[in-house]
Amino acid sequence: MNRIPQIILHVAGWAIFITLPILFFPGPKDVLILFQGSRGLIEIIRYALLIGYFYFNYHLLVPRYYFGKKYWQLVVLTTGMYFLIVILPGMITPAAPINPARQMSMRESPAFNNNLNSPPPPDINMPRPFDEPEILREISFRLGRQTLLFTLVFLFSLMLRINTRLRETETARQKAEVAYLHAQINPHFLFNTLNSIYSLALQKADSTAQAVVKLSNMMRYVLTDTVHERVSLAKEIEYLNNYIELQRLRLPASVNLIVTIDQPSMEEKIAPMLIIPFIENAFKYGVNPEQPSEINIEIKLEYQLLFCTIKNQKVSTGNNEKTQVGIKNVQQRLHLMYPQKHTLNIKQSEWDFTVYLSIILQ
Repeated sequence: MNRIPQIILHVAGWAIFITLPILFFPGPKDVLILFQGSRGLIEIIRYALLIGYFYFNYHLLVPRYYFGKKYWQLVVLTTGMYFLIVILPGMITPAAPINPARQMSMRESPAFNNNLNSPPPPDINMPRPFDEPEILREISFRLGRQTLLFTLVFLFSLMLRINTRLRETETARQKAEVAYLHAQINPHFLFNTLNSIYSLALQKADSTAQAVVKLSNMMRYVLTDTVHERVSLAKEIEYLNNYIELQRLRLPASVNLIVTIDQPSMEEKIAPMLIIPFIENAFKYGVNPEQPSEINIEIKLEYQLLFCTIKNQKVSTGNNEKTQVGIKNVQQRLHLMYPQKHTLNIKQSEWDFTVYLSIILQ
């Protein structure tokens, strides 16, 4: 989440939270009355402590004690924070009258105004027996309201931290899985490419040196660029072109290779090594010196949409189990890197194999 939206979300959340007492105030629902005098100072102190406790619980207590399975320590510390926030502000600040709404109604009554200048009765400062239940009810109400607010802050910070931990764990799992799948692809690429150069060397072809240069460029790309989560699409296309040209050097005359690849700009990004497994399979199963065949590779870019069509005739047999593993790996990477932003359709028959892949680039 970006910094500014996160700050705005926190400010809005605390603004809503601070207005909650108006709904629970046992008198006129007026924020000016609620936060006036010494009682208002108590409320301000308490809410400042609650806000501080939220971040203290989120950043320190929950990660250290809840995730560390030190539940008793968390209970003790939470109980201590409860007394600090709910009890202490009332001890350090003089309390206002218990019911300011009731006091205001008395001051506005005619009897109170008529007797304003008359001497007070002797027992005016003495507690009345019938006032005690009302005082207890209001103390109980205030304590319950403050306990409710403290509980809401505790539970919300706990759930928010747990949710953040789950998202961090899922992100780490996906990165580890992508790294594992990527590591599975690289040895396969090296094995196939070295086989191609080995075939040229056996034939003592003049194109062997050119093939070595192309392999060097490809290895540099694999070792330096593909370790990143996203790479330049232009570099990925260059890698594919080098691979195709390397394969073209050893193709027999019986293979009709048709390649149409758009040249992208340097701005588009893509997850590396997603298309190459399908191209490798096309050369693996679509080349047989004894039979005529055709391999068609088409890659188009329209705005932020990448379309790939790879089609080959089945004229050669190979290890179908390894092919299925390679395709499954690509499907998993697409699911992790482009959720809901890609389509992959694979159609095969007894004679041909076709891959349709589209990706919404970021």
